[in-house]
Amino acid sequence: MVTKGIVVDNLCLFCSSFSELMLHVFTVCPFARAVYDASQLNLGLRLPANASLCDWLSLCVDQVSSSQFALLLMIIHGIWRAKNALLWENKVANLALVSYLSKLQLSE
Repeated sequence: MVTKGIVVDNLCLFCSSFSELMLHVFTVCPFARAVYDASQLNLGLRLPANASLCDWLSLCVDQVSSSQFALLLMIIHGIWRAKNALLWENKVANLALVSYLSKLQLSE
């Protein structure tokens, strides 16, 4: 956002506790964890301290089924949309709805 001249706080929009790095937003943020839990997608993966989002996705590819990985990608997309709705429209997303819509999108 900063590179596009848009001034935003550097804290995660969902939890306001950590820097809004992609790895945090999609993996460890309490909102993301709750969405994964609601989807019944078990991602109990441990990451090294210097891991990136690509590292995490690579681990997931190796440890989950192809259908679970497809759901993971839909959930990541849903979290991204929820983040943008909060940023641009000040709409707070319902985590169960994010999970449900991700599953629905996958089934289409």
